[in-house]
Amino acid sequence: MFLRHGADLGRIVTCRWRVYLALQPDCLSENSLPFAFKQAPVKDHEALARALGLLGNLRLANNLNQLAKAANMGALTMSPEVEKELMTTCAAVMAIRMDLMKALGYQVEDGE
Repeated sequence: MFLRHGADLGRIVTCRWRVYLALQPDCLSENSLPFAFKQAPVKDHEALARALGLLGNLRLANNLNQLAKAANMGALTMSPEVEKELMTTCAAVMAIRMDLMKALGYQVEDGE
């Protein structure tokens, strides 16, 4: 499924869930919602938005997939450029992790 830039994934999921419920009248009670669809508390919406923005803009999955494919083929040589890209990607993943943990209310320190 492709989303246009700025699409609100939460609204899309909610809309699809409502369509499902309309087709399943016996599932209409609030108590029958699966755990994943119940409202979870978000402590810091700004940190969560920042993390989601990083996930969308950095193309981490694509970059890591290309590196894994090259490594599996034996074509990945550890040049300074590759090492720098790996370090940058690791730092980005850690930044996203920190932002998500903060948004979910976990106590984190910048040095973790």
